[in-house]
Amino acid sequence: MGGARSSPTHSPRHSHPRRPRIHESAREAFLQATRIRSVGPAGSQRAPVPPRVSISQPEFAMIHAVSRRVPIVRRALAALAVPLALCAAPAFAQVACTNINTVQISSSPLMNNEYGGHLNAHIRGQVPPPGFTQNNRTLFRDAQDWTEAYNTLAAQNPPLYCAQNPQPDAEAARDLPIQFFSYQCTAANAAGVCTAGREIQTNTVRVVMRFINRRWVLYTAYPVPR
Repeated sequence: MGGARSSPTHSPRHSHPRRPRIHESAREAFLQATRIRSVGPAGSQRAPVPPRVSISQPEFAMIHAVSRRVPIVRRALAALAVPLALCAAPAFAQVACTNINTVQISSSPLMNNEYGGHLNAHIRGQVPPPGFTQNNRTLFRDAQDWTEAYNTLAAQNPPLYCAQNPQPDAEAARDLPIQFFSYQCTAANAAGVCTAGREIQTNTVRVVMRFINRRWVLYTAYPVPR
């Protein structure tokens, strides 16, 4: 009844030419030959050879002269640094105050007045220097308490430092956590020696060094009331 079906026309497939197979043994031989050319002895990669650069005679002479000057400049800078370091060091140099001879001498109540301190204005039973009085001051109960406080300071680490080249009247001070039964003076005689007062408890001792007449001395020390 119907006409005969026309069969669909198929476009021919695009056929790709097959690559010729390389025999495995030939392929391995090719890779081995390539590896031998690109790898140096003992399996190390060959470094590319840098191109040669030609330098004229004047340029060579200039480079040689500069290379000779570099060590000379370094030696000159090193030689200059030594005196600069020596000049700068004393400004920052410090020493433990209790290792200074004049501090050790002036720490004695017998010598303190003579060295310009007023330690004796804070030790009961001692005579303060002219112009000082024990009245209204907190006193060590006796010289033995002061000696104990000074020995505590001398044993501390780090120590109290005093500068080696200080300005006049420079000071170095420290508070020591020492508990004493001290004496609060309320009256003194004409010489400044305490004649009346009361016992109090103190928990701190303040020690002050001062640079007087071009030497460090123990300027004062006293118990601090609560």
